Amino acid sequence: GSITGAEHDRFLARVTQGIMAGRERALSGEPPQQAVPASRASAFRAYRSSRKERRPLRICMFAPGRPHTDVGGVARVAEETSRALAALGYEVHVIARSEGERHVDFDAGVWWHRIEIADRRLPGLRGISIDMELYGAAAKYREIRHLHACSPIDLVVAPLWMGEGLICLLDSHWATATRLVTSMKTILELDSAQSEDPRAAALVRLEYAVLERSRHIQAASRAICVDTEAVFGLTLPDAHLAPLGTADRMGAQPERHAGPSEIEVLFVGRLEPRKGVDVLLTAARRLVREHADAVFVIAGPDNPSAGAYGESMRDLVAHDPILQDRVRMLGAVDDDRLWRLYAGADVFCAPSRYES
Repeated sequence: GSITGAEHDRFLARVTQGIMAGRERALSGEPPQQAVPASRASAFRAYRSSRKERRPLRICMFAPGRPHTDVGGVARVAEETSRALAALGYEVHVIARSEGERHVDFDAGVWWHRIEIADRRLPGLRGISIDMELYGAAAKYREIRHLHACSPIDLVVAPLWMGEGLICLLDSHWATATRLVTSMKTILELDSAQSEDPRAAALVRLEYAVLERSRHIQAASRAICVDTEAVFGLTLPDAHLAPLGTADRMGAQPERHAGPSEIEVLFVGRLEPRKGVDVLLTAARRLVREHADAVFVIAGPDNPSAGAYGESMRDLVAHDPILQDRVRMLGAVDDDRLWRLYAGADVFCAPSRYES
């Protein structure tokens, strides 16, 4: 991405021209155009040494889903952090999922590895509800091994979610850090509808296996460390705390859904019980009686795992005469529009029942 298409074509043309010229000269029997003089040791100059010339750390980060498209919190942290680390001079690779064949891109200083995660149909995993999660962990481990064979990897950072780092934790050739996020075990405690799902129970066991083997822990807050230890009954290693951040997007043009004299309240997140959209709508119903100038904007996709929760929230708004004119349900929005919504809002509301 650092040269133009025309420069690329011109380079290939010059390479081909040079190969053909060298081949013709070699086959013609012509002597070299210039004699090479004998070398003199005193004419060679030594390389200057500097501590700054040591190779940068090679860091690999796992991003669940597909980068640039699946922009849930876990994936977004991997994307934002990798770009920030690259800007500081580290060599950063992000391992994510591709719908097609494996391919590698270089963007904003980061190497993006998009790998295929396929059902390998191993007899031992047949009938296991989390077989694709295990295939995903294996596929990402294979990509790490491939990278490590080319040049040593110093650190792998894998989120607890979906147990993606499990196999890397078993390999001592590099350090693997587990980044704490909201666990499936915590989600089940908040959403009784998913507690009967055998796949969810299997994911909890997978999370336990990851935590039990983790020697390095990264977290956004001290609270998530305390909560994780309490929920799983484990004592974790001391965590490295890395608070969340984001790039400066002050240039976004505002998108407003409220009038000039109205107050716009924005919610962003998946429509699921943990994010607390129902809490916001209950509060909104009371607020609009006192503040007729309040407008509530809700941006975010449904969560398939949450059943009909999203639909029930839309029905609540559609059949409530108080909320009908005061609430805007936008559904999923892309990143560009998301930043415009942030820029246009007066108040941001995060009524989550739990966040890491």
